[in-house]
Amino acid sequence: KTHLLVAGFMLCFNAIQAQDIKVKDGTKVMVETTRNENTDLGGLGVQMTTESKSVSVISFGKTSNNQLAASFVMDKMKMKVSAGGEDMSYDSDNPEDKDNEIGQTVGEKLHIPVVVNIDTKTGKAIDDKIADSPEKTDDETNPLAAMMPGSSELSEAAAVASIFLFLDPATKVGDIWMDSSASTPNMKFVKTYTLTELKNNIATLLLNETTAGKSSMDMNGSSFDISIKGKSDTEIILDTKSKLVKQRKAKNDFSGTIDVMGQSMEFSSNGTVEVTYN
Repeated sequence: KTHLLVAGFMLCFNAIQAQDIKVKDGTKVMVETTRNENTDLGGLGVQMTTESKSVSVISFGKTSNNQLAASFVMDKMKMKVSAGGEDMSYDSDNPEDKDNEIGQTVGEKLHIPVVVNIDTKTGKAIDDKIADSPEKTDDETNPLAAMMPGSSELSEAAAVASIFLFLDPATKVGDIWMDSSASTPNMKFVKTYTLTELKNNIATLLLNETTAGKSSMDMNGSSFDISIKGKSDTEIILDTKSKLVKQRKAKNDFSGTIDVMGQSMEFSSNGTVEVTYN
């Protein structure tokens, strides 16, 4: 019996390992993302709502040494923000919005190719690089983004990697599996997948993500201690033959505290994110 179990495990393992990503050189995928978020900065008495729609293009290049070259470019962005009784909006198609407050932040990301290399055996991003641009420092990044479950502020590398998902050919409807490989000593990330439907090589999965932990970082010259917990429920539509995700629909909910300069501020946020890949 033991030998049969070991043999079965090895067959399953080898089947997963054999699932290399194969994307034709020159393939382009349009990524349309719609987000709605409600944030409450309880310590400041501020509520903020954000609505945004973006269109990006992922272009795939050649595969070499188990690495698939890709380029991510954001082409269009529309955003509306309401906070503290003030409304702001931005439309990348409107030249007049280029210099407004949102445009100065979002506009610099438009039409800038980011090169990403994908490991064809895992579907994970190996690295990303903006041509002729220095690496971002902690002061230029959102300190909460990497900690949020189903974060709507994915890096370009994560955005490209999110299009790929491996499904073991032996998986049956109703099967459940977990992944906590992204966890660190201070932050616990747990992903739980459930295969809910499989028909004609199209799979529907439910992904439940939970996040809990603490982190310390610097931003704009100030030191932050952040505690956060949250969850995200995402429905994923996957083409099992190409291993390309067709759609993601997520509901996010998280809360925590930010300690800075001896003061503690509570915050919470919830929202939805819908991404389609064509």
